[in-house]
Amino acid sequence: MSIEPLSYKKLLITITLTLFIIPSLSSFILAHNRDATVDYASYFYDKVTSDGTYWVSQWAGKEKVESVAWSYPPGTDLSVIQDYLAVKNPGDWASTDCAHFVSSAIGSPPSYRGHSGGGLDVPDRADGYGEPGANKLINWAINKVGTEVDSIDKLKKGDIIGYDLDKDGYIDHTAVYLGDKKAAAHSSSWKGHWYLGYNRQEFEPTFVHITKEVGPKIPWRLLMGVGAAVVAIVSWLILQ
Repeated sequence: MSIEPLSYKKLLITITLTLFIIPSLSSFILAHNRDATVDYASYFYDKVTSDGTYWVSQWAGKEKVESVAWSYPPGTDLSVIQDYLAVKNPGDWASTDCAHFVSSAIGSPPSYRGHSGGGLDVPDRADGYGEPGANKLINWAINKVGTEVDSIDKLKKGDIIGYDLDKDGYIDHTAVYLGDKKAAAHSSSWKGHWYLGYNRQEFEPTFVHITKEVGPKIPWRLLMGVGAAVVAIVSWLILQ
C-alpha cells in the first residue's frame, strides 16, 4: 500500500511539532512546587531518596579519592548506611549525598509513597537522579532557575542554601530551606536550624531564591495529553 505525499508531509509536521511543543509545555508547566519540595525534604531527610541512590566518597586524609553512588531501597533509614560507614570503613568513606538530596527535593525524581519533589528539570551528571556536586548544583541553580540573595530573610520555603565550610569560595555542602530559619540536609540527616549544627563563624552561606515557578505541577499523563491535542490541532490547521 502506497502512502500519499500529503501523508508524508503530515507525518513530518506532526513529528516536528511533537519534538518542540511537548518539551516547551513541560518546561513551562512542570515548574517549582515549593510545597512539594518541602514535603519531599521533610520526608527523606533521614532516608534514602526515591531513586534508591545514596552518594558516598572515599578519602585519603583531606583529599577525595572517588565518589560512588550506592544503591538501597527507597526509604531506607540513613542510620543503616551511617552505621556501616562507621563500623566497616572507619576513616576511609564518608557520606556525601547532600547535593543529590537537594536535587531530588527540588527536581523530578521517581515518586515514592506520594512524595515526588518540586518539579524542576535538574540535570543528571552521573548515577542516580540529579547533580551530586554541591558547588555545581548551586551554580546551576543561580544560573538557570534562580538568583542569589544576600539574606536568609529573602528566602522562601523550597529555596536552597550552599555552605562554604572553609571559606575558600567553593560550596562544600547544600540544604533545602524549609522556612522559619529551618533547613533539611543529607549526610547529617539534618532537619532543624539552617546552621545545620555548624558554628556560624565557620562557614560562608550562599542563599539561592528559586524564581522559576508557574504553579502546581500537572501530572505527566495530563501534560502529554495536552501536548498531543495541541499537535493534532495545529497539524490539522496547517494541512487544510
